[in-house]
Amino acid sequence: MSIRVLQVGKFYPPHAGGIETTTKDIFEVNGDGYVCDVLCFSSSGKTIIETHPTGKIIRCGTLFNLFSMPFSFSYFYYFIKIHKQYDVIHLHHPNPQPFVCLLFLRLKAKLLIHWHSDILNKGLFYKLFAPIEKQVLKKADCIAGTTPVYIDSSPMLQPFLSKTTFVPSAFDEASLQYDDSSIKAIQKKYNDRKIIFALGRHVNYKGFNFLITAAKSLGDDVVVLIGGVGPLYDYHKKLITELHVEDKVFLVGRIPNEELGNYYKACSIFCLPSCHKSEAFGLVMIEAMYFGKPIVATKIPGSGVSWVNDDGVTGLNAENENPASLAGKITILLKNAALREEYGSNAHKRFMENFTSKILRQRFFKLYNKITGATQD
Repeated sequence: MSIRVLQVGKFYPPHAGGIETTTKDIFEVNGDGYVCDVLCFSSSGKTIIETHPTGKIIRCGTLFNLFSMPFSFSYFYYFIKIHKQYDVIHLHHPNPQPFVCLLFLRLKAKLLIHWHSDILNKGLFYKLFAPIEKQVLKKADCIAGTTPVYIDSSPMLQPFLSKTTFVPSAFDEASLQYDDSSIKAIQKKYNDRKIIFALGRHVNYKGFNFLITAAKSLGDDVVVLIGGVGPLYDYHKKLITELHVEDKVFLVGRIPNEELGNYYKACSIFCLPSCHKSEAFGLVMIEAMYFGKPIVATKIPGSGVSWVNDDGVTGLNAENENPASLAGKITILLKNAALREEYGSNAHKRFMENFTSKILRQRFFKLYNKITGATQD
């Protein structure tokens, strides 16, 4: 008999994000021993219920956003209405609203809290929310962090380590395709210079300003391509002009999913210059690893980024918020093709052994079985 699972999250694709990708990977499965539905927010004020071959997605209309967090009365309504239909509630965190529900609900289902990140930089709001978070963590049957480093550094998880494990994030490799002609076109557009590729939302914690600054120290045979959009896009564009690196750094904007694989394949190095613990894992790194690319990332205190990119094995980790260190690590790899090849090969192997969506589903199915008593492992 299949275990019935309700994933409770913030959003679901096509909304982009690492948590959304993980939710999708768990949802889009038939015959893996569990049946899964999703409860999430809609990007509009309208509630939409979608029926898919693998289950339902209930997108609850959002009334407003507070501290970048959505609020919805229909989210409360549906959570309270349907939670008794499931054997496991798989709650993706950070997401405060369902924690308020769980504070008062007497759950029949087992509660698995998927701890993607602490709630960071929310000031007074978090001081008010923290006691609720702690009480719900006490209720949890299992807590799954994304890396051992993040678990060990999270103050909220320390009292609950006995029921905490880690399940690394993943992505479905079939979701990114590429073709040789498009790869060659990208490389030709930049005069066949070596490409350093970075990808993410233009927000503070992504550290793109440090990569742009680092580009000043890179040779003329190198270009830096930064994909993505966000509130700091114009600031980064202005910074490129101020630093006179217009011929070396290019903001390529939002890259459609069907073209993204071509950029990974076209680059020589993938760089994640993130600078804050808000970057808890760095899903884009494992996408690059799948394509056999060496990684240059950063040593962010308390983050799992430097665990994902195994320094000296799959790439190199630079000092945090340090353009000179970032440029130095990139230069080491640019000057050594054999080292790039070695790290790239190791990166692909690490991906296949740890970060495929199949492995992710197997790990969670094992946890579902364990907490429901279906197995004793």
